[in-house]
Amino acid sequence: MAKRLKESWSATDRTNPDIERNLQVIRAMLSLNTEIWERCKLHMEPFTVSEDWDTFQRQQFKVVRAGSHFAGELSFSALYETEKKTFNIAPLCICPANIAIFQFEYLPYPNNPRFIDYAALLERALLLHDDVLEPFLVELKKHIEGIQVVLGTIEEWLHERLTVSDFIESSFGVDLTHTFGGSGERKLRTCFVSGSHVAEFQVVKESERMRLTKFLDFISAAP
Repeated sequence: MAKRLKESWSATDRTNPDIERNLQVIRAMLSLNTEIWERCKLHMEPFTVSEDWDTFQRQQFKVVRAGSHFAGELSFSALYETEKKTFNIAPLCICPANIAIFQFEYLPYPNNPRFIDYAALLERALLLHDDVLEPFLVELKKHIEGIQVVLGTIEEWLHERLTVSDFIESSFGVDLTHTFGGSGERKLRTCFVSGSHVAEFQVVKESERMRLTKFLDFISAAP
């Protein structure tokens, strides 16, 4: 019976262009949200802070040091540490009252029972008459947009580290992918130059990355 009702109210049979447009937009956003979450969850701590808070971690390279330990030998190394930040993910776990219109237990998101499967919720909403479905989709779309903001904020924080690590990799021709967790120091390069040099660069700052680039150019041009 439910299947026949769903088929009778399928998106392809609807004549309301606003409904069709919102269905397409919501499905696209749900797909994108899933992609973002799949990337973010790789950096999530295994133990949750609470039902609607999760902690994520990133490995950040903060300092590049240059020092002459022996005459004519200049070594570069990068100092890194693991940073953690907790984010409120309530929109993924809690269905707001203005779209909680069904008297059933929401299906959990695949592989994460704390999350609401909004894709499943959307498919069930197709049983609604257009007069009810149209305002429902407007509210659902707003909520999915809010989820996208939450996930985008998490991913942006995680990707901040890539700006620094990509710079170090391209500057020194190294692969930082397999750096161990926690805090530590990673050797980058040893070269032979005249004189003695000691320098430290706070590479989380763009101005310091530019200063390091100029220093490397100077070392390369030295006789």
